[in-house]
Amino acid sequence: MPSSKTFRCPKVATVAEEVRACTAPAADKGQHQSNNRISTAHHQQRLAMSSRIPDETLSKVLEKIQLQVYQTNQQLSALRAQIAAREREAKLNTLTLTELQAIQDPNAPFYRSVGKMFLQESQPVVLSELEQKQTAITSDLEALQKKQKYLQKQREDAQAHLKDIFSSVNRQQQQEA
Repeated sequence: MPSSKTFRCPKVATVAEEVRACTAPAADKGQHQSNNRISTAHHQQRLAMSSRIPDETLSKVLEKIQLQVYQTNQQLSALRAQIAAREREAKLNTLTLTELQAIQDPNAPFYRSVGKMFLQESQPVVLSELEQKQTAITSDLEALQKKQKYLQKQREDAQAHLKDIFSSVNRQQQQEA
């Protein structure tokens, strides 16, 4: 399990920029920050990986990316549990709604729970509450699924950064040999 230490150069957005900023000469750092908006992330990553990266900086960047992947995986696990709970709640609510809609007797007593107690309500009131609850659950599920897609993309990007770093280190080692 990675440690919780993080390494951060000032005003650097991506890991590739961080590697480049931390390995650039002191006079070059101001120019790097001003050209930051113009360059693309892919170009910056290639520039960062083409220069020789000190082992200490490389290990700090790798540690940071590994920590990010670890945290993202934990967030994804918790999010999957939330989605599963909301899906179960939606199924239960749908089943209850269909069963109550099937009752044709207008005089049938309907009850809703309030804590440990049940209150008698009219059929339209109970049905409208269940429908409102169903729409809220559906919107919650959509938001959770959006967040899940975002976290999955974030994890994939971090893993791609790790692959790029490892492949560039391997290329550098092969070139030196």
